[in-house]
Amino acid sequence: MSNNEFQLPENAVAITSKKVKDALAEFIQAKADEKQAKERKAQAEQLLREALAKAGKKIGFIGKTKAFSLIASKTTSFDREMLETMFPEAFQATLRTTEYDYIRTA
Repeated sequence: MSNNEFQLPENAVAITSKKVKDALAEFIQAKADEKQAKERKAQAEQLLREALAKAGKKIGFIGKTKAFSLIASKTTSFDREMLETMFPEAFQATLRTTEYDYIRTA
């Protein structure tokens, strides 16, 4: 084989289908759109929180319609490191691992 020839890794396939190439382009664009949407959402949420905080209120109305509200919530979790250190048998007995795969672009 000459230095100019490219050899695919054993676990790779050469994509020649326009349909698959288009799907990849759509996938990449969708990921970029998601990132931008998350950024827009964070900015909007900050403004909504500021509007409520400035008024010292928890509910925002637009006209006579309730538009948004600030809801208090709580999440409960375990300190994994402490559990593993103090109760290693319980930690091992309750530890669950989930395997999954996903598409990562180059």
